[in-house]
Amino acid sequence: MNNNSISALIVGYGSIGKRHTGNLRTLGVDDIYICDPYIDSLASESDLKNSSGVFLDIDSALSFVNFDIALVCSPPYLHVEQTKKLLSSNVNVFVEKPLSNTLENIDDLVALSKNKNKVVQIGYNWRFYKGLKFIQEILNKGSIGRILWVRSEFGKYLPEWRPQQDYRNNYTAIKSEGGGIIFDASHELDYLKWLFGDIHSVFCVSDRLGDLDIDVEDTASIILNFSSGCIGEVHLDFIQRTQTKSCKIVGSEGTLFWDYNGEESSISIFDSKTNETEKFDMSCDPNDKYIDELESFLDCVKNKRSPIVDLDNAIDTLKIIMAAYESSDKGVPVYI
Repeated sequence: MNNNSISALIVGYGSIGKRHTGNLRTLGVDDIYICDPYIDSLASESDLKNSSGVFLDIDSALSFVNFDIALVCSPPYLHVEQTKKLLSSNVNVFVEKPLSNTLENIDDLVALSKNKNKVVQIGYNWRFYKGLKFIQEILNKGSIGRILWVRSEFGKYLPEWRPQQDYRNNYTAIKSEGGGIIFDASHELDYLKWLFGDIHSVFCVSDRLGDLDIDVEDTASIILNFSSGCIGEVHLDFIQRTQTKSCKIVGSEGTLFWDYNGEESSISIFDSKTNETEKFDMSCDPNDKYIDELESFLDCVKNKRSPIVDLDNAIDTLKIIMAAYESSDKGVPVYI
């Protein structure tokens, strides 16, 4: 199977659906269909002209075309049922993160995935970012010693997050659709689990602190206890006016600091033995990680191998997310 022979369905044509469509074309996939009930207000004349076909619902699409792959780019509350429909029609599925906004029906999805033996990959694309892969190498080498604690931060002003759309109409701002900063910024929880291993307890304080017209939390502070003994702190918000994404890792023999700002990114490593700090440039095109994750997905489909971010990984992250919400509601730590 070559990329130019693959038939793809994009389910949900918001900003991420449009990005994935463009990236599939970059990778040589040209037979791309679009499925969205609001397609008239989302797609340009050029989008419609360049697509192989347009559908308002998945059932219509599946009755018309035998797709090789589908990319689920809809709001999180739709992910599980849409993925189940696609798997039932023997389609390999790429699902945007988070996997869902609830743990309900997850077991049914896992069973169906195993029965159909199709690839299901979830879009935690920061695992494909070169800076985090570099950090993983440093940690595996033990360059900064035993990891003691880590602090991760992500913040960006929601109205400027997806400026082409009124933020109030985006699922991020709507609780029933899987909105909220903890769901939308779950990349941080995923990459911390990937780098530092299993998490056995979560304590969270979250609230709506800003003046945005939303019905979800806009700020969350989360404490993670890792099975390794490491303690993690995570701050997430979409109310600060300056964009920030960073991670500080403190080890017994050194400290690593990652600072990311779009195309500009760097990692600084302090070595206690030499008392010196070395800085590494990690700048790259922000779109690279999106292309790399799709390239990996297509390779999994063609070679029938398990994806880097599979259902089990996504479910583990979803359990952490749900534990954070439960902890915030009850005011106590939640054990996973």
